[in-house]
Amino acid sequence: MKNKNVVISVMLITLTVLLLSQALLLEAKPKPRLGNGGFDDADFFTPDYNNGGTETFDAGGQRDFNYKCHCANQPGQKPCSGNIRLQVDTGSGFVNEKSDTCNIDEGQWCSANHTKTFNTADIYTFRIFCDEDAGTDHTQPSNEHVVLTVQESGCTENETQDCPLQQGVCAGTTQTCINGSWTECDYGSNYETEEATCDELDNDCNGFVDDIDADGDGSSPCGGMGIVNELLITGVNNNPGQIDVFEYRPVNSSYVSVWSTDTSGITGGNSGGEIGDLTHDGVNDFVINRYDGTDYILEVWTYNPSSMEWYRVWYDNKFAFIGDIGDFDNDGFEELVFENPNNDTVEVWGNDSYNATSFSKEATVKDCGHTLFHNAAGDLNNNGIPELVFQCSSSDDIEVLEWNGSGYESIASVTPPLSRGGGGNMFIDDMECNGDVNKNGVADCVVCGNSGSSHVLTYMNGTYFIEYNASTTSGDTSFTQTCSIGDIDNDGFADWFDSSSGGGLRVFSYQDGYYQQIWDYSDHGDNPPIGGSFVGDADNDGKGEFVVGYANAYKVELWESDEVEATNFSNTFTWDPAVYAANMIIGNLNPYNDDTGVDCNDSASSVYPGALDVCGDGIDQDCSGSDTTCNCADSDNDTYNGYDAVYCPTGTDCNDNNASINPGANETCGNGVDDDCDDEIDEGCGPVCGDDYCDGSAYNEDCRTCPEDCWAGERGACCGDDKCDTNKGETAELCPVDCS
Repeated sequence: MKNKNVVISVMLITLTVLLLSQALLLEAKPKPRLGNGGFDDADFFTPDYNNGGTETFDAGGQRDFNYKCHCANQPGQKPCSGNIRLQVDTGSGFVNEKSDTCNIDEGQWCSANHTKTFNTADIYTFRIFCDEDAGTDHTQPSNEHVVLTVQESGCTENETQDCPLQQGVCAGTTQTCINGSWTECDYGSNYETEEATCDELDNDCNGFVDDIDADGDGSSPCGGMGIVNELLITGVNNNPGQIDVFEYRPVNSSYVSVWSTDTSGITGGNSGGEIGDLTHDGVNDFVINRYDGTDYILEVWTYNPSSMEWYRVWYDNKFAFIGDIGDFDNDGFEELVFENPNNDTVEVWGNDSYNATSFSKEATVKDCGHTLFHNAAGDLNNNGIPELVFQCSSSDDIEVLEWNGSGYESIASVTPPLSRGGGGNMFIDDMECNGDVNKNGVADCVVCGNSGSSHVLTYMNGTYFIEYNASTTSGDTSFTQTCSIGDIDNDGFADWFDSSSGGGLRVFSYQDGYYQQIWDYSDHGDNPPIGGSFVGDADNDGKGEFVVGYANAYKVELWESDEVEATNFSNTFTWDPAVYAANMIIGNLNPYNDDTGVDCNDSASSVYPGALDVCGDGIDQDCSGSDTTCNCADSDNDTYNGYDAVYCPTGTDCNDNNASINPGANETCGNGVDDDCDDEIDEGCGPVCGDDYCDGSAYNEDCRTCPEDCWAGERGACCGDDKCDTNKGETAELCPVDCS
């Protein structure tokens, strides 16, 4: 009996140990970050670098990679299925090193391993890429990465070389060869693997000073982290109706979507997009062109600081190759120029009033009468008035027009280069005129198209001419379908890049008195949409980035280098999948978060300098020192307080200056006003036929809904469609709305 009790005691002790071990394992299990059903976390097993590490070893060495992706746990989500990929970049962009398929349940880790021998001295960056689960959230590369510096076997005694980190407090540091091996890098006492000290130094050597941001709101308790530029992309997740505005977060080296909206009914898009103050409220707007399955829609979006979001202030059913936004008629108000392929015209639209909410055609700059190609604007002759530059067709010259005080006057025409193969003049797929690429102090144009190249159009001594023709891209038939201007190599002057239908990606710069191709990634292999690119400082580090869409691969890539006078560029971020023809914009879309003041609460992401401070909640959201006092008012005496997100968030009157507009009013058809403050205009209003008036704007009347009102003259003429079809017999007398 005694021995039996001993056995039972041992079994109980063993069971207790096992239960405790299981409890510890459960406690140690990593928790998911987002809980959205997708692969949301990634780690290297050995070692876990916690979003970045460095290693140095001799060529011929071998490295074992053991890595994993975590499927976030959220009840009700389907199992995670996708790929876990190890990617490598040696300076020409990330490519897949190894890919494995995963099919796991929520809360589990998908693991993989890979062994690689490094025979060539180089610098390799490896990162983990976790594919999503069937589209639950958009795919993003993880931040988990390691930089491997592989050097030639052995080293010369007392030889020195630069350490891998060369920014901030790490700048100028070296390591020395001692007894055939490189010494460890000593970055000094101020070095921190993660920024933690407010001392006006870049302690973690990532190019950003005092970038402490525990709550991820883009502001630091040290101050100085204002977000000047945002990155806008349409069609992320291959959803044509989706618009995302991203802000860069240096604390975890990622782009965060700070605003996203989905416009129902959008099925496609037209690449391009421009930024400028078209509404004349002192804040940049953005203009895009998308497709709803029936019509292309020209859209103007603007920022509302009260609700801290962007909204569509105006739209019109219009196919547009968007050119530029600028003060083309020298009246102090910016306008929009675009080519309208449906009318075969170059048009300028605008509204010469402040806080504009609607826009109309101010001028038909050119009636081409046939196929149109892309256009742009820039002050090439340096007289303060931007010229309009466009090409009607491949058989035509490049035309330059300028405002003369009463209208747009043709001041020059330039013979374009030949198309690839010499079959006549090139046609222009894309054009920009917003940078001084030849460093002579005034703007130039870069044009590209079926010449298989890109070209610089400039102005000098009263003459416009093609100054430079780049070499043709690789491949016998590839066209350069997009090109963009900006400071790409970080020398303080404008450069440009082009991308071709054969997949090539090239960067050009004017240096030492002549044009140079400074980088070529000819093996890219994907085709860009026409006009689908942009250049700007997307991460606000004072260095340029360029984004380009790839139609056949359904993705958007961001490329950059943080080196001054850079000659090599890396694909650091990819949005995959994205729509065929995405709009991309880099610029200051929200000036209210430019504040570089001190984050007074770095544990609350809604509290930072410039934030919306809601009155009466006892919280100082904008770090001004006190909470805002509520102050509701009924300015039009209609018994409804006017809404103000800061001073009166409970107000319901959407126009407190007009007593006929309030939540209790009846909607008046045809006035283009939201009378009852329900965020809808003229709802419930249908066609009113038989009144001899074709009202397309208020009642959606057209030749299909009201033929007796909208057909005029011969059956071919259809009024009210905002298109003057002279070849169908439409005239100003028959269709005054369309042809006036």
